[in-house]
Amino acid sequence: MLRPLIRAYPIQYQHFIPPHLPTMTNESQASTQGKTQNALPAVLMESGSSKGLFIHCKDLPEKEADWAATLLSAARSPVCDGVSSVTVVGPSTIPGIDVEFTFVHVNAAQDALDFGGSCGDMEAGVGPFAIHEDLVKPTPGQNAIDIRIFNTNTSRTIFATVESADDGGIGEDGACATADREGGPGGEDNVAILDLIGGVTGRMFPTGRKMEALTLFRQGFRPLRTWVTLMDVAEPCVLLDAMTVPGLVWSSAPGSTVYLDFIATIRREAAVRMGLAVSEEAAAGLRDTPKIALVSGPTEWGQTLHVHHFDLGAPHRVIQKTVAVCVAAAACIPMTVPESVAEFVCINGGASSAPRLGAREPAVIRPDAETVIETRKEVHVGHADGEEHVSLFVGKDQKGNLVVGRDITISTARRIWAGDLPYDP
Repeated sequence: MLRPLIRAYPIQYQHFIPPHLPTMTNESQASTQGKTQNALPAVLMESGSSKGLFIHCKDLPEKEADWAATLLSAARSPVCDGVSSVTVVGPSTIPGIDVEFTFVHVNAAQDALDFGGSCGDMEAGVGPFAIHEDLVKPTPGQNAIDIRIFNTNTSRTIFATVESADDGGIGEDGACATADREGGPGGEDNVAILDLIGGVTGRMFPTGRKMEALTLFRQGFRPLRTWVTLMDVAEPCVLLDAMTVPGLVWSSAPGSTVYLDFIATIRREAAVRMGLAVSEEAAAGLRDTPKIALVSGPTEWGQTLHVHHFDLGAPHRVIQKTVAVCVAAAACIPMTVPESVAEFVCINGGASSAPRLGAREPAVIRPDAETVIETRKEVHVGHADGEEHVSLFVGKDQKGNLVVGRDITISTARRIWAGDLPYDP
């Protein structure tokens, strides 16, 4: 059963985390300036290109509806030492699943939590967190640990293969170097998502069209038309053809009001068309759903295509994992915006399906029994800080329908801080 979207207005994605966070010695309460506060055990992690809090489900109220008071106070977003991304992890009761997690966008300014979608970067940290916190117990001597994960936001199954150390712990100091890694090379974490299609809307193409025009009407200006692909693979996304962006927008700075208003307007209209909101006014309350990215041809040799991604309404130098997966899937499907600009090149005399980043396919990934044709595709999604490598299995089911069976992305994750966060009772 799909989770209903909850309106929220997250106004800022926090990348700055202060070097010193509070650590409480009392597990249940702490006193700050004479005021009694509760303490919430938490771990701050760098995961992919993001940072966020990881919290045990057992340390929060049983009902999600009762999480708001605790998370809004503990996360302290959007103040300078706050975070807006929280991942709640716990053991799973689903057969064959090791752990499950819920991703939460926190916005204390609006007293709101948003459960509307997941975050591909935070997903990369779930496996390492589960191992660190003894939710998954590896066997000493393993080079890699396979973990089966369920995401409650989108009802998706995720398989993570985490590089391990000789003692059975996490290999955070490995040699894996990705463009989104801020702290240098780290341990390799391969993340594969199953059930990629329609996790939120129920369809790969919610409108039934692979490419369509959006026309914007502004008082005093002639109508502006641009072409998009509206797609729900790994995450609901608006994939906008950069070549059809009006000159008025391109001539403006990326952070200008004209530029950001254009992006916001496109995203709101797309949300209505995709069935994520009943009106553009309601869509404004889902500021991060759907995701939006400008897609153009490759800017460097070896890239398949290039993307400018927007996170919480602002330009983002890198691209979230789930958005990269959606872009990559669209690049493999004829008559979509990404496919129209994609260039699959040959590398070292072989097809572009040869991995270039040393990707190790998770051991738990196997072809689906119902898929009769399946091909592995390698897509290199360029962005301002480098590129994201996505490995996809694309095929057709027994009825001849196009399917995207699974993906594999490479990431890293590391613990920055662990302790107790004070929050008001």
